[in-house]
Amino acid sequence: MIKTFYSKIRIALALIILLVIIAVLVTSQFFWKVLYPIPYKDIIWQHATETGLDPYFIASIIRTESNFVPRALSKSGAIGLMQLMPNTAKWVADKVELKIAKNEDLYDPNTNIKLGTFYIKHLLNKYNNNTAMALAAYNSGMGRVKEWINEGIWNGSISTANEIPYDETRHFVRKVLRSYEVYTSLYGR
Repeated sequence: MIKTFYSKIRIALALIILLVIIAVLVTSQFFWKVLYPIPYKDIIWQHATETGLDPYFIASIIRTESNFVPRALSKSGAIGLMQLMPNTAKWVADKVELKIAKNEDLYDPNTNIKLGTFYIKHLLNKYNNNTAMALAAYNSGMGRVKEWINEGIWNGSISTANEIPYDETRHFVRKVLRSYEVYTSLYGR
């Protein structure tokens, strides 16, 4: 009986120590920076600065789209870090006078981030800097966003992002915005 009592005390102490360790980790900046790294930082800063966008916003999109995996390829055919559809990438490449010889070129981090950053800037301009609408269009297309707005399904605001009818797009918008909050909190503005 005394052995059982001491065994229970040891287990309780081990759990308390484990909880303290977890609490320390969760509140440490190091822990969060491991979860929210910024690979390709120089490339992100370069293209974000060129387009007047916050680099942490671009990092948030990349983290959400590909988790910084440059060879990412989606089921729908989106390619690279910023998960660009080939036709969209070619359209953007023409606008920025960048030669894209083949889809394989979109796996290059510099090319992909340049095109993706320009495209999100284009969408922000189109939607009067409405971040939620630009992100929704980035994920599901401008046609769908127009349809949702025109049919009164969604009013386009961040506060009503839960009304976005496509699960993937709704989760994408919320995850990018959440990542953006974490990045700016961790690394500053």
